[in-house]
Amino acid sequence: MLARALALCFLLLVEALPQTYSGRIGIEIEGPKEGSRSRAFVDLGRGFRPVTTPVDDRGWPTTDATVLLFDIRPVAAWENNIDDPDRFSPDWSGRYTVSFEGRADLAVSTPNNRAAISNVQYDAATNITSADLVVQTGAELLQLVFTNTRRTPGGATNTGLRNLRVLRPGYAGSKQPYSNEFLDAIPPFQILRFMGFTETNSDFAPRWPETLEWSDRHTPADATQQRLGKRIGVAWEYVIHLANITGKDIWINVPAPASDNYVRQLARLLQTTLRPGANIYLEHSNEVWNPGFPQQRWNTAAAGAEATTPIRRHARRLYEISRIFGEVFGQAEINRRIRPVYAWWPGRTQEYREALNYIRATFGPPSQFFYGMATTHYIGARVTETAAVGDILAAMRQAAETLRLGDQQHKAVADDFGLKFLVYEGGPDNGQNYATVTTPNGVRPVANVGNHILANRSREMREIIVGDIRDGFFANGGDLYMYFTLSSAYSRWGCWGLTEDIVNRNTEKFLGLYELVGRGSAPRIDRYSSSATGTLAIAPGSLLSVYGEHFSPKELDWTYAIWEGRVLPANLGAVRVRLNGKECHLHYAGPFQLNVLLPPDATSGPLEVTTPYGTARVDIEVTPFAPGLFSYGLGNVRYASALHAGTRTYVAPAGALPGYDSRPARPGDVIELYASGLGPVAGTPPTGEVLSQAYPTAGAVRVTVGGVPARVLYSGLVNAGLYQINVEIPTGVSAGDQFFVVEAGNRTSPSGIALRIGQ
Repeated sequence: MLARALALCFLLLVEALPQTYSGRIGIEIEGPKEGSRSRAFVDLGRGFRPVTTPVDDRGWPTTDATVLLFDIRPVAAWENNIDDPDRFSPDWSGRYTVSFEGRADLAVSTPNNRAAISNVQYDAATNITSADLVVQTGAELLQLVFTNTRRTPGGATNTGLRNLRVLRPGYAGSKQPYSNEFLDAIPPFQILRFMGFTETNSDFAPRWPETLEWSDRHTPADATQQRLGKRIGVAWEYVIHLANITGKDIWINVPAPASDNYVRQLARLLQTTLRPGANIYLEHSNEVWNPGFPQQRWNTAAAGAEATTPIRRHARRLYEISRIFGEVFGQAEINRRIRPVYAWWPGRTQEYREALNYIRATFGPPSQFFYGMATTHYIGARVTETAAVGDILAAMRQAAETLRLGDQQHKAVADDFGLKFLVYEGGPDNGQNYATVTTPNGVRPVANVGNHILANRSREMREIIVGDIRDGFFANGGDLYMYFTLSSAYSRWGCWGLTEDIVNRNTEKFLGLYELVGRGSAPRIDRYSSSATGTLAIAPGSLLSVYGEHFSPKELDWTYAIWEGRVLPANLGAVRVRLNGKECHLHYAGPFQLNVLLPPDATSGPLEVTTPYGTARVDIEVTPFAPGLFSYGLGNVRYASALHAGTRTYVAPAGALPGYDSRPARPGDVIELYASGLGPVAGTPPTGEVLSQAYPTAGAVRVTVGGVPARVLYSGLVNAGLYQINVEIPTGVSAGDQFFVVEAGNRTSPSGIALRIGQ
């Protein structure tokens, strides 16, 4: 209702940001496990790992339990053999808020007693236990221990718990899934790849011939997004929500064992819940050529059963996925919004040709079904174990030069088949290919693994990355480069991340990517007004429009950004707003305007708009009542946004609104008006949520039409920031455009808002 009522209220402009490679560089998103450096989820409980505990079908412990919340130790501290000479680990200290359904005795397990539980309270009415968890600086491993558990009131002991939440410091009471620290790191990148996030390479994937069905997937209702039986990888709903609140395109990896029905249901979920402007890059699994991954074995077994080759089966499966998505989105969307990408073994251009020739001979030109072909673009360092940091960097510069020839060869193949040339993963590779050695006794780190790590923190690494992407890949005709990855720990297994802790975006790698895509400017506020009236009068719980520049680079609204259909976004396009330090929610974020929902207890004071690039402030005055009607301009007249009661027909001159039914109101008709600032209501609406019920205004609301008092049948808050007034048009009102006035709390709405009255 809110989106419909406001549809005619805002006319907004977009301006593209002039950045050399903006929109052509994407980023891989790290999976949010207990060691993740992305700090993605506000709630650590989204990624907890049960420790030898039986769980129910949703993953909640069914007995006394120990759960691992985080392990951010440097590799491999548990073996007393740390790779990193700097021994870096992020600082996750602070006061966490814990809550869960049930009752238990709580304790923490952490080395050196660097955490403690306090303020434990049990609410018998709700069966909820809450507590504070204070973590000291230096805590790198943290487990929560639950004993004497009672899942239900009066139930037996040792029966477990449900609905565990552990909110990060600074987020007490927050309902948002993603942290601001994580969201602040995303704006430079137009495409987000979710291979690691959805655990495409998981060893827990089904074995041939078992398939992965839609019912096997993770959902947000699961206790944790860690592996749970066949539920592997973070739920697709989280992927979609992240794209919707950031304004980004997505690159998804469809699991190799996924059945056709799984693919179809995934396409339908995306079609109905992903914001319409978002593009979807489709990849069949990840590196099905790589014998180290279970999907390679699955694809090879499937190819044998189908009497074909793994290369051809991989290409055909992408074709089939493309066709299924075309059935859901419409075939016209293939290679427009839906962008299937054929990715194969780096350097094996002849095998790319084999696969694409097979598609052409069997189904037709690959460019009808595939958007592009992709390879990796890793800069490795083949050096001896005695190599110093400078030697490693020199080897990586040489590797970057070698990559340029490969780019030319891959680009030629892509051109021959009419496809874009993309990189599905790229960046410095100082992982197991170069930083470990296989021996008869297993895999060990090379002697200079520490130098590989230090090389990734050096100023020279920034220059290598920029030169390779700009002068290598793009200069040789590349179209899209997906950097691997946004964040990670640095160890023998890889130094992939732009940052080792998401709060630090001033690393040499991050600065290199900023150099390529540009960096945003600090926001500036020029003025503000009521979103309904355009005046300075604004009441608590109302929508406030803030005007200026350098807000969100894209236009986003909360239509697709409401989490689970209930929680309004407090971060939209990496923009967040506070009034007197209290969180506000955003209805709209664009380059030059924000529409902000003020808290229901808002008072006058400083309003702060914060983006990843700075904060702007303005003092606003809040008054208890500020009645006003949402309206739209038509010719030289502003008409109230009004509907004939119980219909979708606007009260307006017939045919005046293209795409909408409209007709004038007549005396005796009941109409619905949409208003703002009508003051307190009976009851307590939830803050920051879509309302599930209406709340009548506590005080009287009066309306006149053309100077004639009208009968108010109802007035109340019907959604966040939106009041509805049901009014019967009085007799005696003349035909034509008649002005409306609304009064609440002895204050009247601004003049000049009309309603078309018919005979």
